[in-house]
Amino acid sequence: MGVDIGGLFKEFMTLLSEDAFNLQRGLFIEIEDKTIVPNPHSDISPDFRELFFFMGKMTAKAVYEGLNIQPVFSRVFLNKLIERKNTIDELQFLDSTLYKNLMQLKHTEGMANNLGLTFSITEDKYGEKRVVPLIKNGEKIEVTEQNKLEYIFLYADYKLEQQIKVQSQHFLKGFNSVIEPGWLRYFNHDELQLIISGDRREIDIKNLRENTQLKNCNDNDYTISLLWDVLEQLSPEDKSDFLFFIIGCSRPPLQGFQMLNPKITIHLVEVGGGPHTDKLPSASTCVNTLYLPDYQNFLVLKKKLLYAIKAKAGFELA
Repeated sequence: MGVDIGGLFKEFMTLLSEDAFNLQRGLFIEIEDKTIVPNPHSDISPDFRELFFFMGKMTAKAVYEGLNIQPVFSRVFLNKLIERKNTIDELQFLDSTLYKNLMQLKHTEGMANNLGLTFSITEDKYGEKRVVPLIKNGEKIEVTEQNKLEYIFLYADYKLEQQIKVQSQHFLKGFNSVIEPGWLRYFNHDELQLIISGDRREIDIKNLRENTQLKNCNDNDYTISLLWDVLEQLSPEDKSDFLFFIIGCSRPPLQGFQMLNPKITIHLVEVGGGPHTDKLPSASTCVNTLYLPDYQNFLVLKKKLLYAIKAKAGFELA
């Protein structure tokens, strides 16, 4: 039986958000900078509006409870949540190739007359080609040097604003059903990202150590000292995997590990065989606890820890 000190709810939210934002569901897509935006073709699902409403509500609940979720939203999508209109320069974060092509068209004299463009876009929606006019009868209106700035503006506006408008509106409605409408406007997109998903900078091991509780051991135990040495040597990616293994999110809270509730706990586990044990580290993400066998050996600890965090081995309830 789990001990509910808020941890079981945290575990529920972690698993729920992991499943809801799974890219295989087709509701969100990953773009070039590894952030996510609503899938413009998610409207193929008859209940996509209800799903985005639910995801917005779930995200707001996580924010309200002070929980970080693993997905990282694109600034293009975050701007829509704070009801700030995206500018054409933000197209480079959504589609850098398209942005470069439009800028080249804008700054190259005579280019528009030679490309045979019209005020329309051809989209591929799950294998089905469709033409989307940017203005009425746009597929019949040629792009020229005289009207190319209007074409560039309309193309960028479609990609940044219109294409995911419905999905974003329903996500925001769900968010505002939990947190008072207008609250988000106090933040810019970077600040909102930190609140929702935590700090994307490299994990500060010193801050982690200062705000970690020890159980069945103390800071002078040899294996605990080895653990901090191992963590200092890990790559930024492995440090993030380590954190995800324990708390269910690869990024620390905005104001540091002191803001975690419950605090991260390392529980030293006595095992027979010392460094020769086959037992791997395990974790209870619902209570932010790492169960660490008493390896007494640097290389063994590093090898076992890396294997566990990469394989996501051993979930336990406290």
